[in-house]
Amino acid sequence: MCDQKTIVKTRDLVSECINIMRSSPDRFFKEGEMSDLLFVSSKTLRGSFIKRYNKSFYRFQLDYKLTQALSMIKFDPDIRIYEIAYALGFSDEFHLSKLFKKKYGASPTEYKKRFSCR
Repeated sequence: MCDQKTIVKTRDLVSECINIMRSSPDRFFKEGEMSDLLFVSSKTLRGSFIKRYNKSFYRFQLDYKLTQALSMIKFDPDIRIYEIAYALGFSDEFHLSKLFKKKYGASPTEYKKRFSCR
């Protein structure tokens, strides 16, 4: 017979979380909101991400969205930065650009120029 603790341990919280993020790409989830959706504590969710990726839920989500932004630029160099920001749940294009530049060393606009020259 399985008890509740065994069931929770066998769940793959990280995969469930990633599936939720993928199904709602235009939303930035707060850790508490995601943990409520998965019926676990924020501490459990945070620990699951740190254990698997050595980063917090927030950092994982941000990196995931920035990777998506990079893919969108590569797939459609004519896409506007505000369209990417809106599609990925950033508050505005300036916030996206700032975080993108911090991660990739170039703004999305600069990256678009480099990519379109190839």
